[in-house]
Amino acid sequence: MTGHLTQHWTFRLALLVSFCFLLGFSYNYHLPKLEAFLLIEVEKLTQQHSPVRVWAHKLNFHLIPLSIVLEDVQVMVKPPYDRYLGPVKIKRAGARLAIFPLLRGEFRLAQLYIREADLNLFLRPELFTKKSDEP
Repeated sequence: MTGHLTQHWTFRLALLVSFCFLLGFSYNYHLPKLEAFLLIEVEKLTQQHSPVRVWAHKLNFHLIPLSIVLEDVQVMVKPPYDRYLGPVKIKRAGARLAIFPLLRGEFRLAQLYIREADLNLFLRPELFTKKSDEP
């Protein structure tokens, strides 16, 4: 009887160890490929459908908490908006999803941040001068 219980627990332990190994292997093998794919997709989608083009040198995807972080980001503004905004450099930008609304089928951001950004705005001089013919 004790031999049967020992075999049963040994089998469960072996299944748990196998599952943990497969989970760790999949995470380490597939996550870098997913990050590279997402990095290329961000660049392609912003090139095709956005008034800016986004290049990031690194993308990190985290499962716990569910978030995405872009590092060393360069944003190039396309015409006609390039008259108002120059190239933007961002050291780190990220977003984190709220988990509980996601379980209800809602998409909500818990946090959105931009750190160490260099931004150049081109303002028209007439915005800063008073018109003399105003009462």
